[in-house]
Amino acid sequence: MDQTIKSSMVNLLNYVKENVSFYNKILQNIDVDNSVESVYEALPYMTKAMMRDSGEHINQSINETNAELVVKLTGGTTGEPWNITKTQGESTSYFCMLWKSRLQFGIKPGDHFYQFGGYGDIDGEYTTQQVIVVTPYTELSMFHLNNEVLDRYIELIQQGNGNWFFANPSALYILALRMKDRGIKGIGKIKYVELTGERVYDYQEELIKEVFNCPVSIMYGSREITTISHRCKYGSHHILPHLYIETIDNEEKVIDYQNDKQLGEVVITSFIDKYMPFIKYKTGDYAVIQRKDDCPCGRKGLVFEQLLGRVPAYAEVDGNKINMEITYYLMEKFNRTYGSGIRQFQAIFKKPNIFRFRIVVESPDICEMVCQFYDKELKAVIPNIKVEVEFVDIIERSKRKLNPFIIED
Repeated sequence: MDQTIKSSMVNLLNYVKENVSFYNKILQNIDVDNSVESVYEALPYMTKAMMRDSGEHINQSINETNAELVVKLTGGTTGEPWNITKTQGESTSYFCMLWKSRLQFGIKPGDHFYQFGGYGDIDGEYTTQQVIVVTPYTELSMFHLNNEVLDRYIELIQQGNGNWFFANPSALYILALRMKDRGIKGIGKIKYVELTGERVYDYQEELIKEVFNCPVSIMYGSREITTISHRCKYGSHHILPHLYIETIDNEEKVIDYQNDKQLGEVVITSFIDKYMPFIKYKTGDYAVIQRKDDCPCGRKGLVFEQLLGRVPAYAEVDGNKINMEITYYLMEKFNRTYGSGIRQFQAIFKKPNIFRFRIVVESPDICEMVCQFYDKELKAVIPNIKVEVEFVDIIERSKRKLNPFIIED
């Protein structure tokens, strides 16, 4: 740890020692100030399951101040839903860090942008609309991707006011293919594209950069940590300064990045989160990190030399490409509508038109409700789909985090 990191770590650990029950028990009689590195090393690694199933990781002192809270549901790539809660101030701080990096691409926080989604919560109401326009973005459904729909998106972007795109690469790549088929190079006012949410493959980025005819960057984040890294215009994937990051091997030993280019699991400590602290949090994503102090952009510190993210999956029904993330939105909508209920899920697509779900519920009393909900909601988006649901006690996860959305022939 350099001196800046040490100072931030001392402040964080002393804070959670006083205000968070879990760390109060661990650090109660420990002098953090004079031995912060050894204290940090002795702390346990945290996982989603450990934090989700315990109430000891919430800062009750903030809870008592009636601070404005922002709640986001995670679980899209693990099939395990979990409400991530931050104060409004913490959420804003994350995006301030990101925007300091984004400014180099000529966009501003108030600029209108485009993103993919199309099945979620808009102003408190769930919707399956194909195009949703709100301030400051236009959301395009990624669950109806045929040529007719793609042409509509192209026309909308050509006429619209948005000047940048924030998108998962798999969906934007399908749009880029249609643009290339139509001979389009450059579109509307778009001058910057930011890819996020999935692993970005070279072939995807090359085509997107070609047809949009503008700079392309990558933002790596998560619901838990919000913003983790951002690639500058010179191609360095800088880890943002509000974090302390390590990588570990399968035996949970820290990898010495200066001498070992081994791929390891990303472990993060955030200096922003105080309401729900993330300290030595195992993300389940794998990367190689290194230090870079000579980037032309002026940033110094750790960068991702290699980053393996989440792998997208698509099903095709009646000529429409359906992003399998729709199954995450279904789980999110059910739990928000009924308070909770689904603890784990796995989705399997069987060609040509069958969705099979394996679901772990909190109570067998809601099984019929879950079946009816999934059948109704999926058919509203994909009319000719068949839905099958199996209720199980547990869905075993592999040690390495893998996308649970499986495509079968």
